[in-house]
Amino acid sequence: VEQNLADVAALIRHARSQLFPAATAVVVQGGSYAGASSAWMRRTYPKLVDAAIAQSPPVTAVYDFARYDVSNLVALSSPDSRCAQAQARVGAALTSLLHSSPGKLMRLFGAAHYEGSPTGMVDFAYALGDSSSSAVQYGRKSILCEALQPGYSSPSSASPSAAGEAPHDELALAALFANYTRHAWGNEYFSSCFYNSSCMATATEGPVAQSARSWYWMKCAHLGYLQTAPQQGLSTRPRHLTAA
Repeated sequence: VEQNLADVAALIRHARSQLFPAATAVVVQGGSYAGASSAWMRRTYPKLVDAAIAQSPPVTAVYDFARYDVSNLVALSSPDSRCAQAQARVGAALTSLLHSSPGKLMRLFGAAHYEGSPTGMVDFAYALGDSSSSAVQYGRKSILCEALQPGYSSPSSASPSAAGEAPHDELALAALFANYTRHAWGNEYFSSCFYNSSCMATATEGPVAQSARSWYWMKCAHLGYLQTAPQQGLSTRPRHLTAA
């Protein structure tokens, strides 16, 4: 973070001296992490930055950020609370299946490559969580809720299944979410380097090497933006993803 701000400060000084010598004020603007950076620039370099416009800025570092998941459930409850209830059932089903049939669940999502990977379970759980939360955060809530409509009437208890097999309704809910994920984010969602720690650690080019790897380090270690599942109550994502 500190280096990021110093880089922006150096860029501003260069721009004012070489490109815009007549400029009378500097305003920084951004959204999400860039929004936080804008606010931090104004606070850290008040003599260099005259104003900041920070849109959705995560300016407070929160370790074990389960409240993000709770806020997504609140958002999904409007205008129809059945969407939030269905997504919570999906989260519970994914948690159960990750415990009882992780390989079967990964194959259902076209993510069999996670099987046997040292970080496969965490990578998979994180990608599952992002699939729903990104819909809320980036204006695709209607796509998610429409995909979940067949699950609005799903029973709260597991329907009978053969001994040793996952309950039918859990698999049905997981299948709904798998279909939604493919529709919303594409068939390559789970195979991308963004949700593969082994790939991310060794990537030398492309978006992951250029920015995603450093962003993951900042949000998970430096800042503490790890978006975890609430360990009690309803959740949109698998409870396997915790800060413990």
